[in-house]
Amino acid sequence: MIMEKRTLTVRHQLQYAGGKPVLTEPKTPRAGRTVHLPDVALTALKKHRIRQLEERLRAGDAWQDWGLVFASEVGTPCLP
Repeated sequence: MIMEKRTLTVRHQLQYAGGKPVLTEPKTPRAGRTVHLPDVALTALKKHRIRQLEERLRAGDAWQDWGLVFASEVGTPCLP
């Protein structure tokens, strides 16, 4: 988990193909990296996660779980 290890690992990237969002592998090995999270980033991500969980409750059955850190109010990818 991000919070326990204090790291974030990039495993996918979001691309639009034919106007539809698609999760793909990072283009280069360096793009799929793990980075250490400083305290300020960890705090911001914790607050963001709480807001996202609240949005998920409000969305109810409309929520689409893409597993994204940053998503729309219904869990789908944000528009570019």
